[in-house]
Amino acid sequence: MNFVVTTAKIAGEINEENWGQVYDKDGNFIILQTKRTDLSATELGKEILTQLIDKIGAVEPRNLAGLKKILDEALNLPEIISLTLSIIESEVLYVAGLHGGEVILKRGDKEVVIATGEESASGFIQKGDIILFSSLKFSEIIPGDAQKELLRKATIEEISENMAQVVIEKENSEGSAALIVHITDIQKISETIAEEVSPIIEEKAEDYSEVGGEEATPRSFSLPLHSPRQIFRKVRQYLFQEEFENEEENKSKKLLSKIALILLLVLFISIFFGVKKDQVPTKNDFSAKLELVQHKYDEATSLMDLNPIRARTVLSDARGTILELKKLYQKGDNGKILDDWLAKIMDKEGQAAKDYKLKDLSVFYDLNLLREGGQGKEIVLYKKKAMILDKSGIIYSLGMEDKKGEIIAGSSIKNASAITIHGGQGYILGSDGITQMDLGSKASKIAVKKDDAWGNISIMRSFGGNLYLVDNAKGSVWKYVSTESGFTERRSYLNPDVSPDLSPVSGMAIDGSLWLLSGEGTLKFTSGRPDQFSYKGLTETISSGGKIFTDDNSKSVYILDSKAGKVFVFDKDGTYQSAYGADEIKGASGLVVIEDLKKIFILKNSKIYTVDIK
Repeated sequence: MNFVVTTAKIAGEINEENWGQVYDKDGNFIILQTKRTDLSATELGKEILTQLIDKIGAVEPRNLAGLKKILDEALNLPEIISLTLSIIESEVLYVAGLHGGEVILKRGDKEVVIATGEESASGFIQKGDIILFSSLKFSEIIPGDAQKELLRKATIEEISENMAQVVIEKENSEGSAALIVHITDIQKISETIAEEVSPIIEEKAEDYSEVGGEEATPRSFSLPLHSPRQIFRKVRQYLFQEEFENEEENKSKKLLSKIALILLLVLFISIFFGVKKDQVPTKNDFSAKLELVQHKYDEATSLMDLNPIRARTVLSDARGTILELKKLYQKGDNGKILDDWLAKIMDKEGQAAKDYKLKDLSVFYDLNLLREGGQGKEIVLYKKKAMILDKSGIIYSLGMEDKKGEIIAGSSIKNASAITIHGGQGYILGSDGITQMDLGSKASKIAVKKDDAWGNISIMRSFGGNLYLVDNAKGSVWKYVSTESGFTERRSYLNPDVSPDLSPVSGMAIDGSLWLLSGEGTLKFTSGRPDQFSYKGLTETISSGGKIFTDDNSKSVYILDSKAGKVFVFDKDGTYQSAYGADEIKGASGLVVIEDLKKIFILKNSKIYTVDIK
């Protein structure tokens, strides 16, 4: 073992419902929080911890890929509330988590979160580093900012005592666990690489740069050198005065001056060539940087499935290193090596981004089969039954498995502008209000009369049998609740103190929460109140005027950017998953998704195209 650590453990109360514990030995660290299922949390926790200790002690390879193998095995254990695994191998700290927990690094006078939840991180440790691993419950009792404040104490003993006091005084501390690791000494095994590598590579690189920087590359200083003639002239002006006190003194001064001049010349020459030498990287420098690039490439490869956002960040760092080297090595063997590396990294970046460029999308259905000249405007879905609004106002139904289509309404509904579907009922917004149509018998009736309070109703959706209408002009979402006798009077879905700008909203989806797509991004509301949602890991801007789809059968949120010709896929926490781009998607007006079939359906003019979900 080439490092020395001092550790301190903190744990809250233990009961049958919640249990938390930590483990540290030989550079292996485990922070586990469990809950009761069939057995007590304590029994389950001890059993799981014992298995984890065996696995982490024998894990191969000893890096993020190895930790991922263990986490994959633990992924489906419902007893685990949070789990963080970490190892130190050859001066490199590897961290990976599951479900919750947090890892904070203190280096010097800076404290930075290097991993939280299911994020991972890796990088070289330094003497004096303090690393705080905490379970999800511990982070709830002492949030991240409070943890950072407590880490500013002078010693690990003071830190642990203060944190333990907070946990002890807190009611319901069961499940809280934390481990403080202080790197007290390191015996260097690779000086060259250690000088070149980022101290800790982590997702928030901008924040971390304040602690150690992204790359601790030796600097080459450029001195403001003048020509030798200019320097000699200045030296002579200083050393050889034109006024002499006497000849003997002058001879003595001349001798001393000549000696001084020679020494200055020697100094100048050594500085000049020393600077030139520093400005030209050595073979060892080049090899060390390539070793760093290889390290980042391997880390990114191991993170491709576990944390694609982190993988893209690491690959971007590696590409930056190669581009810097290319400024110095453009030709020769080194230049070719760098070109090969750049192509390799960019290919891997494409894989990490999961940005699929598609050609010749399959046509699922052509509306001309139902009506010559058919032009779709909007498509909605209930389970595996779709309803389509034609630009002419005609309404179609279409089975998304059997492809059975038919016209269900024509000119009888005046100025049809929006549709939705629930169960065997279709709903059409027209001049007279909302018409309800039985998709089997085609019988129809006015379900909601036109309301003078409406402004500009642009979108209508149904969930749980209730109807929701986006009113762009009034800045409201109107809700009509379904009852045995019909629909209730209009009411606002949004709470009275909630008044977002809905004028740019172009899409709506409902899965229990209500999702609105606007030019500013995606707005999420739950029970009439704003719910936190933002894009994470998205490297491009989504155009305004698109469509959004999700439902209670979908795990993801899908956004159609018809201007860019792309469909973006996010999980419901906002984390970017993938993107599908094709020429056929440009100008599309609608999309629905059936995840069971692994299909995205895109409506554009007369055709419905399909994209296979990868």
